[in-house]
Amino acid sequence: MEGDTCRKLLDFFNYETKDYIWEIMDRCVAEKECVRKKELEQIEAQLNRTLKGYTYFINKPNGHQKGKEDEARVMTSL
Repeated sequence: MEGDTCRKLLDFFNYETKDYIWEIMDRCVAEKECVRKKELEQIEAQLNRTLKGYTYFINKPNGHQKGKEDEARVMTSL
């Protein structure tokens, strides 16, 4: 069963994903005041990976969750 990616869901609700990423990165800088360039690049890369993830949980047929690499990515806040 296929679901929608987080990016597609945000697009459906008219969120610009690039604006969303920059908003989160701006919050990181505001909270910490000084963030290294490498750390910002890691944050951006993780956000992009998350946006490619699906918005539902994936379980094995017997109800047990798959391994860590197969865990679902669910956006917890927008």
